[in-house]
Amino acid sequence: MTTDHRAGAASADDVLELERIAALGWPGLETEVVDGWLLRAGGGWTGRANAALPLCDVAEGLGATLDRVARWYRARCLPPLVQVPLPACAALRDHLVAHGWIDRWGAVVLTAAIDDVLHRTRRHPELPPVTFDEVPGADWLEAYHYLGGSLPAVAVDVLRTGSPRFLSVAEDGHTVAVCRIVVHRGWLGIAAVEVAAAHRRRGLATHLLGAALDHARAGGARDVYLQTTDENHAALTLYRGAGFVHHHHYRYHGLPPQAGARRQVVSAA
Repeated sequence: MTTDHRAGAASADDVLELERIAALGWPGLETEVVDGWLLRAGGGWTGRANAALPLCDVAEGLGATLDRVARWYRARCLPPLVQVPLPACAALRDHLVAHGWIDRWGAVVLTAAIDDVLHRTRRHPELPPVTFDEVPGADWLEAYHYLGGSLPAVAVDVLRTGSPRFLSVAEDGHTVAVCRIVVHRGWLGIAAVEVAAAHRRRGLATHLLGAALDHARAGGARDVYLQTTDENHAALTLYRGAGFVHHHHYRYHGLPPQAGARRQVVSAA
């Protein structure tokens, strides 16, 4: 996959290919391919781990496919949810809206060349070193406040899927900054970035970013992606300043809940 990191340069094929790669890094706890769609279930925690992702031409037999998708999720007591990459799947979005699927929430996908970001990233040698772990320890989990709250039990299992590494910075015996990274097919994926409120504006997020980029580049990765929301202005400012550009965005569309859908998907990228 040859990547053009100019805003708006991604083709429909580029969008779907990056979504395939991103799905490797956050797959949920159960996956199945149905009619060329990737179905994922993860106990209702996060949209990416609990949504169907179309990875092929969705025009032929779409109604039957959506019926299968809905049954698959309801069998797991989850609300049917479709992740719609845009603008690649605009026709699918229109079909969903026309057939009662409701636009729930969405996210933007930013990308960059690793070398470009490293060139722009300020180093912070005065900060403690970044630690890499294969599993999230208790301190990492305590430092990560998903949507401002504590993590449900299933979150730990979802976080550990996709062959991740868990980065952290500790100071005076306390973890003050964390993030989660994955590397697949030459791409670094960054997620779950959080800096303790009392330690912000010290460059800790940039410190984590630089360490993640160094690690991925040493392993052969050349490009980096991340997902965030339009409302996360602090993250957008940080990453755009580091050279990230808009690659595409996606929306989650769901059917109205039915009796038996005991678990609701927690809205997030």
